[in-house]
Amino acid sequence: MSIKAKFIIAFIIMVIISITILLGSFAFLTVNFLSSASFEITKGEDFGRLFFNVLDLAGDFDDVYNNKELLYDEEYMNLILNKLKNINISMSVTIDNELIHSTDKVLFSQIYNNIEPQYDEKNDNYYDNYVPFNDKEYSLILDEINYNDSIGRFYYYIEITNLKNVVISYVVSLILVIIGVFGLITFVLIMMTNKLIIKPLRKIEYGTEQIKNGNLDFSIETKSKGEINKVCNAFERMRKELKNSIEKQLRYEENRKELISSISHDLKTPITSIKGYVEGIKDGVANTPEKFNKYLDVIYSKSIDMDKLIDDLFLFSKLDLDRLTFEIKPVNITKYFNDCIDEMSFELSKYDILLKFTADIYKNTEVLIDQQKLKRVIQNIIQNSIKYMYNDNKKIDINLSEDEKEVLVAIRDNGIGIKEQALPYIFDKFYRTDKARTTSISGSGLGLAIAKQIIERQGGRIYAKSIYGSGTTIFFTLKKVKERIFNEKNSDY
Repeated sequence: MSIKAKFIIAFIIMVIISITILLGSFAFLTVNFLSSASFEITKGEDFGRLFFNVLDLAGDFDDVYNNKELLYDEEYMNLILNKLKNINISMSVTIDNELIHSTDKVLFSQIYNNIEPQYDEKNDNYYDNYVPFNDKEYSLILDEINYNDSIGRFYYYIEITNLKNVVISYVVSLILVIIGVFGLITFVLIMMTNKLIIKPLRKIEYGTEQIKNGNLDFSIETKSKGEINKVCNAFERMRKELKNSIEKQLRYEENRKELISSISHDLKTPITSIKGYVEGIKDGVANTPEKFNKYLDVIYSKSIDMDKLIDDLFLFSKLDLDRLTFEIKPVNITKYFNDCIDEMSFELSKYDILLKFTADIYKNTEVLIDQQKLKRVIQNIIQNSIKYMYNDNKKIDINLSEDEKEVLVAIRDNGIGIKEQALPYIFDKFYRTDKARTTSISGSGLGLAIAKQIIERQGGRIYAKSIYGSGTTIFFTLKKVKERIFNEKNSDY
């Protein structure tokens, strides 16, 4: 969900919550206001009628008005007083101006000494709507009862609230509620903004500072979603790509130094040899035709080695820079290997090497290869085997096997093998098991590295297994054209 959508939804939710809180607060304050303001009654008959309606809620006073003796019944009078108290009405009772019951004697004294209520002939009572006392206001009704031998007076009074104070309190409360609601909205929006935007941006700012200082060993992680998450993920991908690019550049620089060192060494050896033999001819050391021809043969052989080294280096550079074009075509792999073996048989016979080819695959199996470049792979692997075969009974076995998706080629020799610790590095350029390059074995050190590049560019894999002292097997895979099953299998060659 985008940040825009999140803020719109959050805004709508906060508006709904705010309106709900405001309406609830408004209703609550209004009810309290009306409850308080209901006692601010205008003078006149309306007050008398409303007041006696309130008195009716306290019970029927006819018994008291008709029976004077009940005024002296403490239990009964306490019941009456409690009922009135429950509806916030106070009462005082006098008989012939003598106070016999009062909810608040001090308040009654103020009313009794200073107030002269007006008589309401219609309701047969006295009233006064405004009685100030101790910064408070009271409404008063006086009922006068003529008993046979005395006069009883019943004073009913309630505290009323000044409307002005109620309105002020109401407005202040409403303003505070509004401020609180908008304060809550602001706080929530600030927290959301901080979580969704500010924190991720601070992480990105931290990341840019680290990159500026050359440090790429950190990560940008965020739990945010939407656009900010995309920005953080893009920044993290940029950091990783930049780190990989720098590491790759450092590796290239290291490889370049190693390449220059290796080329210098491998070119210097044949050049030194050629130079020595040329000097021998010039100095007359080759003073017989046999010696002269021998010197020329050595010079020619060393020139061939130099030419092959330069050719391998040029091919490897094009592969490494991905500037070599591959012509991938479907090829019958069995027929292809038969042709290759026919070409190499004569060359191998000079080294007294027995070559055996077996194909445990279906006769018409086709693979996707560049024929010329795969031939280079086979030649490089076999030439590498020849260099390290010192025994009399020299053998090279080539075997083909397949599964549903690819053909596996295994080229096995019975040479001296490779030590286990050296096995992972034999496909590195210029790698030799003799790191000091003191052996008499010739070669560029690029043969297996070129083979690896070619196989991988055709979608295959290449690896080796070896037992030191028993021989080495180089495996590589070729992608099949399609999954086809035939009933005929090839025979051994």
